[in-house]
Amino acid sequence: RCPDAVCAWVECSPSAAYVCANGSKAGGCSDKAYSWRERDDCDACCDARTWVSVNASFKAARGARARGARGGRPDATANSIYAVDARTGEVIETVGPFDARRTNDINHFQVLDDGTAIVNGRVTGSFRKVDLATGRTLWVCGGEYGNFTIVDLDGKAWAPKTKFLFFGQHNLEYFGDGEFLMFDNSFNYFANTFVSATSRPLRVQLDDREYVARITRAFGSGVPANVYGDADLTPTGHVVTCYWPNQL
Repeated sequence: RCPDAVCAWVECSPSAAYVCANGSKAGGCSDKAYSWRERDDCDACCDARTWVSVNASFKAARGARARGARGGRPDATANSIYAVDARTGEVIETVGPFDARRTNDINHFQVLDDGTAIVNGRVTGSFRKVDLATGRTLWVCGGEYGNFTIVDLDGKAWAPKTKFLFFGQHNLEYFGDGEFLMFDNSFNYFANTFVSATSRPLRVQLDDREYVARITRAFGSGVPANVYGDADLTPTGHVVTCYWPNQL
């Protein structure tokens, strides 16, 4: 069992947290981060101004226990990311704004242990790796400014910038050993049209030394989902996914 509320969501349930971002103590609350497994009153505590972990990344401060843990999320422009102190709500770090040509409309980002982050941009059909200390882009996969040759399910290699093999993707996430999963909406925001017959959860294996990305698994949902969706790897090796149809 976790010893305190901050540990509860940082170490035990990193995707099951609510974080109050307004810095107030409405409702007499002393902390700004809660695990929903521990308590269920965060919305009231935060005076209904709450952001949830679908767009957030949580990480303990390195070597500085007194600083506490931090929560991070895209800002209102969806093209910068910032970190806040989990207890005070104070903004302690900002990275961006990013070059919107490479990744635009951040719907998910992920802080890695090496001081980098994976930033997903649905509007540009691409994702990038950035150095958080400098804000420098290390590489871009997909889109018009990508660095990677992408190999499709049939084994055909597409040179960078020649074909969108995923577009409008949501919740792209790194699972280790070069493995990325996403929900590929296959939706072109600018043209307001789908680029393939079905939206789908998609697995990509990335080699960032050779700059090759291989699509190794995809499941056609049969549903055109122009926005939202997720695909997560389970401990058994299966993928759990969810998606929204274009019309209910």
